[in-house]
This record gives sequence, C-alpha cells and structure tokens, in this order.
Amino acid sequence: MLSIQELFATIPEIHVAHRGASAQYPENTMSAFINAAHLGAHMIELDVHLTADEQLVVMHDATLDRTTNGTGSIGSLRFSDMEYLDAGSWRNPASEHMPIPRLGDVLRWLPNHLCVNIELKGTPQNKEGLAKNVLKEVIAYECEGRVLLSSFNHELLAVIRHMNTEIPLGAIYCGRPWPLLSLAETLQLFSLHAHIADIDREWAQRVLSGGYEVVAWTLRHASQVHHCRQAGVKALVVDDLSLLTTPYNHSHQNLVI
Repeated sequence: MLSIQELFATIPEIHVAHRGASAQYPENTMSAFINAAHLGAHMIELDVHLTADEQLVVMHDATLDRTTNGTGSIGSLRFSDMEYLDAGSWRNPASEHMPIPRLGDVLRWLPNHLCVNIELKGTPQNKEGLAKNVLKEVIAYECEGRVLLSSFNHELLAVIRHMNTEIPLGAIYCGRPWPLLSLAETLQLFSLHAHIADIDREWAQRVLSGGYEVVAWTLRHASQVHHCRQAGVKALVVDDLSLLTTPYNHSHQNLVI
C-alpha cells in the first residue's frame, strides 16, 4: 500500500485517470473507477460536491443536468433526491441505471494499490462544511495517506489546512501562480496542478526544485504527453489511459493545446 508521497517517490510516471476511465465509461461512476484500476492507473481523480443534507456526491458539475436524468443544483438538493437517478445512459445506453456514487462508496472500494485525487468543488457558502465532511470521510475509511485533496478554490484549501496539518494538498491553476511558490509555502502544499498550456520545462523544474510536485491536466493528445515528459512532469492526468502507453510519433512535433 503506497502513500501519496511514496507513489511520487517510487513510480517514474504516475498515470492519473481523470474522472476514472472517462474515455470509455461514464465519468465519475464506479464503473469508470473500477475499470481505471483494471487499465493500470496509479491514481484516480474525481470531483465532490456537498448536498443540502451534507452528503458527499461524486460529480463534476454543480448541477445534475449534464450527466444524469435529473435536474437542479446539487447544493440545494438532498441526496435522497438524486439517489436513484441514472448517471450512465447520457454517455451510453448500455450504461443505463448507473447510480451517482458517494465519496464513501469510492473510498470503501479503493484497492490497496490505488491512490485518489479528490477535487473539491462546492460553493463559497459551503466550503467549511465541504472541508469538514471530506476530511471526516477520508479519516473514517483510513485513506489519509492515499488521498491528495485539490481545488481551484484556494481559500477552501486554507480551510482544510487549518483543520488538518498533514493531509497532502494540491492547488489547481489556470495560468501560473505568482509569486511562484508563495501559496505552496503558506499552505504547505504537496503539489501544483497546472493546465498543459501553462507548462514548460523551466517552470516545471522551478516548482520541482522548490520541493513540490507538478500534476499536468488534462492530456488528450500524444504531443501533450511528450511535452510533459520532456518538461520532467511525472503525474499525467488523462481521460484515456492508453494514451500513456502509445508510442509517440516524432514526425508530428506540434503541441496540441
């Protein structure tokens, strides 16, 4: 059983399944997570929102509309309002009746060899409740060592760090933080999560030499994988895990963003 720190220290390239194996299965469902494990992922990435009755549901969007047969804002609904919705057939009729997982469902299943990157969504109004409940679930399932908590909401990360001084945290960015490592130092971050368009070798090496890891999201073309490898980035977030095992054709040098 590898911790997040051990994973980054010992695995030369970390394959992160974005919302599970989402190129082949409905995103953020147990099917996507289980199949990501079968396809060789070292880590799965998922998103969590807090319901009105403080249940943690695994879904990217703030509303049910895109990926279920329901409608409405997750934060204004109880889990019982969405428990029996179909979260699969929007992607494929064969995936009909896949339920919306709760975070506890994923952590209960999580195999010993797999780590998980939990991206916290939520709203400015519920960030304390979201932080408190995520930490509570992670600790209840004894997964603290195998969980990396990340968010675009850096105030939320500050709330988590105040509640827990040990759990690994990652700040997600569009663009580049400036000063480069100020937030990382303040919040004792483990990692910076950067969009592929914002990564080059000089920037990545400055972050790594500062003692922080770089996580690149979301890679959908072979040129992007090659670019990250050349920059020295080892944690690669993909929808399609086969992208990371496909030989790169050097005749196509242009980076696709």
